[in-house]
Amino acid sequence: MHFLLLVVLAVIPKYFYNVRDTATVKGEVLSVEREQIEGSEVYHVVLSFKSIDTTLKVVLGPAWFIKEVPRRGDSCVVSGSVFRTEDGIYLIARKLFNSRTKTSMSLRTESGFPLWYRQRASGRFMNRAEGGQNRQRQR
Repeated sequence: MHFLLLVVLAVIPKYFYNVRDTATVKGEVLSVEREQIEGSEVYHVVLSFKSIDTTLKVVLGPAWFIKEVPRRGDSCVVSGSVFRTEDGIYLIARKLFNSRTKTSMSLRTESGFPLWYRQRASGRFMNRAEGGQNRQRQR
């Protein structure tokens, strides 16, 4: 039984979304990177983000899914799941509001399910007119 538990714990990626550890953070984008996240075959957009009291990494999602990447210096509000590693504090983004562009980007459902999986599950990438839109302009 202990062996099974160790095997299960070994296959859980450290970048999983935990609905019990969520936060909303306001701050400034320090840099934008494309990184290959553990357990993923594609590059993700990762922001270095400075809030009032800390610097953290914000994982947005696969680069092909992010239609409008925030820029260095943008003021944003990000909600998502927070976790710590030996490399620092990470936030897996569920949604992001960019004050410069006045746009909101939805990346995951309330339960943390990635919205880009819906596009992949259809066997092709959906265009915006077919429901693949992931951003909305705020008024």
